[in-house]
Amino acid sequence: MGIEQQVKNTTHINVGDQVQIKKIDNETRDYEDYYYLKKYENKLGTITECIKCISGEYAYRVEFEKEQWGYFYSYDFVE
Repeated sequence: MGIEQQVKNTTHINVGDQVQIKKIDNETRDYEDYYYLKKYENKLGTITECIKCISGEYAYRVEFEKEQWGYFYSYDFVE
């Protein structure tokens, strides 16, 4: 079973899906996360890759307009 199928079965997030990055909550993030995610908050992008981390979580590469991209976890997306 490929990673895309595993992701589909566990989180319902697939390569090619459009996602929106959540508005950042200042109180629940450490500074490193805050400053990384702040530039992407509320932006729409397309998932172009998923990676299974050592922890078992999936990280997603999301591409935005103007050749911007970043890596995010599912909890960084608006549901």
